[in-house]
Amino acid sequence: VMDSSLDVDKKIMDINFFGAIALNRPVLKNMLLRQSGQIAVVSSMLGLYGIQTRAAYSASKHAMKAYFESLRNELYQTNI
Repeated sequence: VMDSSLDVDKKIMDINFFGAIALNRPVLKNMLLRQSGQIAVVSSMLGLYGIQTRAAYSASKHAMKAYFESLRNELYQTNI
């Protein structure tokens, strides 16, 4: 953490977290129109556990896990 820059952290979040969300939104809209579909998300064990030298990566994967768990809860009563 101390040897990295905030710009690197932002790039990692942009790719791993915001990239997954950006790809999911248009697909989700079509699924909602069809009232069917499945979303599969691949993350990393580091989304569950933080380790030294991988703080931003772990944070991005943890954020992705929390986001898609929340989405699953929002879609609970749908066919998605």
